[in-house]
Parts: sequence; C-alpha cells; structure tokens
Amino acid sequence: MNKIIIFLLLLGTFHLGFAQQPKLLIEFGGAFDRAKSETYSQPSTAQIHELKSPKIQPQIGFGVSSRSYIGLSYNLTKIKEIYTFDSNNEVYTTAARRENLEKTHAFGIFYRYYFMPFNKTRWNTFAEVNPSYQLYNVNDASMLVVEFHESFSGSTTAQESSARHKAIDMDIRVGASYRIAPNFHAQLSVRSLANVKYTFNNSSKLFDEQKETSYRFFTSPLSNTYLSLLFSI
Repeated sequence: MNKIIIFLLLLGTFHLGFAQQPKLLIEFGGAFDRAKSETYSQPSTAQIHELKSPKIQPQIGFGVSSRSYIGLSYNLTKIKEIYTFDSNNEVYTTAARRENLEKTHAFGIFYRYYFMPFNKTRWNTFAEVNPSYQLYNVNDASMLVVEFHESFSGSTTAQESSARHKAIDMDIRVGASYRIAPNFHAQLSVRSLANVKYTFNNSSKLFDEQKETSYRFFTSPLSNTYLSLLFSI
C-alpha cells in the first residue's frame, strides 16, 4: 500500500511538472544568402555572377515531454543565379546572360530534443531531425547577342528549359535558443549537418535514370544557418 501511495505521488509530481511545460511551439524562421563576384580583363571583358537565396520555414510543434517536441514543418527555398558576360573589341560586341531559378517546397514533420527542460533556463541547445517530401522546379534561361561594328548586323540566340523534381529528404540539424522573455525565444540553428535525399522523379531524365540518392555532410554551414523566433503556449 505504501509503495502504491509513493508511486502515485511520484506520478502526480511528474504530471504537475509537465503541466507547467509549454505544450505548443510556434516558430517562424528563415535565412538569406547573397553573393556577388565580378571579374574584369582586357580587352574590355566583364564577367559577373550573382546569387540570391531566401529561405522561409514556419513550424508548429507539440510537447511530448519536458525536452521533446514533435510537429509539422514547411520550407520554401528559392535559389536564383545570374551570370553575365560582356566583351567588346574592334570587330564585334558580345553580351551573354544566363539565369537559373530553383524553387523548392518541402512538407514534413520534425522531432526536436532539448538537452535541458525547455523554458526552464535562459540558454538551451537542441538536436532535430526533419524528414520531408519535396517538390522543386528548376528553370534555366540563356541569351547570347553578337553585334558587328562595321556591318551593323548581329545575331541573337535564346534558350530556355525547365524540369520538375520530387524527392524524399532527411535532414539532421542542431541549434541553440535564448529566452528573451517568458514563452518567447530566439533560436539559431545549423541545417544539413547530415542530409540524405532520394529523388524518385526527375522530368529532365529518362525514366530509368530518374531515381537517385545523394548524401551530404556539413554542406555550406553559413548559408544553412537559420534565425527564428519561437513562441510557446
């Protein structure tokens, strides 16, 4: 009888402690990567490469313990690259431009484990695993213009292609959180520490070549660093 009473007291204490833990997490975060390189050489040649990559990821999670949360995630990633080449000499002028745009929608679930009870300390760290179903489109467009000075003639060549991909992705990430106020946190996380992607549909390849599995580790940590705000209820 005494053992039963002690067990019930311990169980009640556990539930009381967990009841004080936030049950719901609402998180909105993202990242932005931008780069530009310019190369100039003689005679009058210029090459420019520009990259822009905004990323947005909202998540909502439900507490299963004081340190563990499981929930739903969505990620929108756009990668836009522009290459330009200009050359001018005594005979002709050349201008080339290529634009590549990749847009990815990822729908998934996540499991996050905090190494200390959530919302109990100002600083905390966590590890997270995020499997997702991805749909991404790739569009590539290029144009080449050549103009001859003496004859005032020239030519223009343009090409455009697009492809759609479908994949299953598994991503492992780590991060740290800082409690700004009760139930309000700022988080910094590094994504793609380990990543496995299985592409099962690729419209740019033959049917027998569409399936592909890729493995990546520590891929571009700076561009995969996300800043997010987290509200807990």
